[in-house]
Amino acid sequence: MLRCLLLAACGAAVAGQACGAAGAAPAASLTVSGWCGGAAFVSEEALLGSECLSSEMVPADAVCAAMNMRWWAAAKALLPRLASDGRPAVRSHAQAVKDGSAGLIGLVRRGGSDAGLLVRPAVSWAQSHEAVHVRVRFSPKKHGPVSASKIESPEVRVGAAAIGFSAHARSVNSGKRLDFRLELPLNASIDEESSTHALAPGRLTFRLAKAEPGQRWKALAASPGEGEAIEYGHVGAWFEEQERLDGEAKKRKAAREKSEAKAKEAAEAKGGEGEKPAPASPTPPSSRKAAAGRSKRSKGRGGKGPTAPAGFLQTLQQAWDRLRAWLFGTAFRVS
Repeated sequence: MLRCLLLAACGAAVAGQACGAAGAAPAASLTVSGWCGGAAFVSEEALLGSECLSSEMVPADAVCAAMNMRWWAAAKALLPRLASDGRPAVRSHAQAVKDGSAGLIGLVRRGGSDAGLLVRPAVSWAQSHEAVHVRVRFSPKKHGPVSASKIESPEVRVGAAAIGFSAHARSVNSGKRLDFRLELPLNASIDEESSTHALAPGRLTFRLAKAEPGQRWKALAASPGEGEAIEYGHVGAWFEEQERLDGEAKKRKAAREKSEAKAKEAAEAKGGEGEKPAPASPTPPSSRKAAAGRSKRSKGRGGKGPTAPAGFLQTLQQAWDRLRAWLFGTAFRVS
């Protein structure tokens, strides 16, 4: 018969325990120092039939020992007589038993092994003029077999030519252990000192500063060499992030062009002020008097401008009279 380890319950002394053969009732004895005269109980029935259940207060050690022996009926019978100061210890011990049993049941359901399932998470990316933005998702589907809302022991690595990530988690659907692993060689170099990353529920994001700002990456991951293993999942475009980055770039360009136009206008205005013509020299006094005389004569004629000489008008009138006489045969006296 296989012998078992001695169990210590809440500091109690439990001796003489042994595991029976498969299918047989376990042969064991339970003794708690300072309770019930140190009596040894070899079975749950013996404990239930004793006067110790009603004659005195039950210490927490006795209840914990009964739980360890799987004497659930006896443990329930002892609880009403449990001393008040022993309740926290019993509650803590019962929770530990429950957690251990639940973990064992889950392990049995998963086939008896707690080995984790290796997961290569999916990756999406976008880029701007100065940086590459990368998203690693732990929950590609809400109820998928490899979805995890909370990860444990995350490790993030950022190098000049590669990024890496590892963590453990439990599937939100099956409870199976998941081991996330990512090793992604980059298509171009980055400035690791200026790069950052952030963890959030269900995802990990990177902002990788380009070593050469303005360089347009054709792909995120470098092509693997012959015989090299690919240690990352599907790599796709991060469309919504790319749209956001493009929109910000357009706004910055428009603001820059507007600022340059204002600066150009200001420079032209400043240059125009420097090219103003010099003020005219003052008119001599004699010229001012002559101009004043001409102005007075013009006003005396009603402001109609210069008139023809009188002799010219008389000659013109005589010519007109002769023309009329010739045309109409009527002689006009010319004075």
